[in-house]
Amino acid sequence: LLFLERWKMFCTSSCFRVNDVATLRHKVYTNEHAVPQAMNQRRRASYSL
Repeated sequence: LLFLERWKMFCTSSCFRVNDVATLRHKVYTNEHAVPQAMNQRRRASYSL
């Protein structure tokens, strides 16, 4: 029973870690794609003025 509990804890912790990595990667990915778009929009706005 103790072994099972320990295994469950390990599984949940590892799953959480994987989830954190996935969310972090997603944030970085979205940021990388959002920054250039914002820069382009800013450039376009300056050109229109």
